[in-house]
Amino acid sequence: MPSLKLRDQKKVMEQIYLINGIVGNVARQCESISDVNHLLYACSFVVAEKMGLTKRRKGERKSKEEPWWKRRIEKNIGIWRKDLSQLEELKRGRWNPSEADRKRLDQKYDLTLKGANEVCSVLKLKIHSSAIKIQKSEDRKLQFHQNKLFKSNQSNFYDELNGKLSDRGDPQVPKAKDAMKFWSDIWSKPGDHAKDAEWLTRVKRKLGDIGKQDDLVIDEDAVRSVTRKLSNWKAPGPDGVVGFWFKKISAL
Repeated sequence: MPSLKLRDQKKVMEQIYLINGIVGNVARQCESISDVNHLLYACSFVVAEKMGLTKRRKGERKSKEEPWWKRRIEKNIGIWRKDLSQLEELKRGRWNPSEADRKRLDQKYDLTLKGANEVCSVLKLKIHSSAIKIQKSEDRKLQFHQNKLFKSNQSNFYDELNGKLSDRGDPQVPKAKDAMKFWSDIWSKPGDHAKDAEWLTRVKRKLGDIGKQDDLVIDEDAVRSVTRKLSNWKAPGPDGVVGFWFKKISAL
């Protein structure tokens, strides 16, 4: 959910005022705290949508791009390869460049003065040196990764070197039925214990004057008191709702 911290607060509050007027009636249909929380998230989404903010779907992550310098070099390599291919065809007499193409190649590589052979040699060197630069970066990146892996998990490090890490896969998740049986065998079978054990007597004597803890009552005042202390725009929990919405969607 996008942060509205730096947005026009007057416009934000106008949208919140409209949401508060509607959501109170919808909230009566909620059967649990989770339902109310989902509704709160929906309210924050609607406000962000009304504000015209772009948003990725929940759970989606922005794909990680390559560094800008690498993208620039790869783009240049693509252009050089295309020009090299055209010049090779020109040398073989199988390509007759238009006036615009010849002018572009002349401005870029001084083709008329140097000739196709020399320009082709220069382009091959450029492509080769740029490819080496990218390869060195990848090797260095792999070196850092392997050094880090060697320090944290040597078993995985050697498996990766031997090409076995990809075959290991994720650990198998037990079936729910098997898990229930496993823990039931431990906790659900009745057993006897020594009720007259000496240590039990000591514990009863030591704790005999301690009464039962009173039930914890969470009333509306307690909820309001804690809500007022929430930070507005700190990172949310699994529900995806920041403190700002707990405060402002007062109808919930």
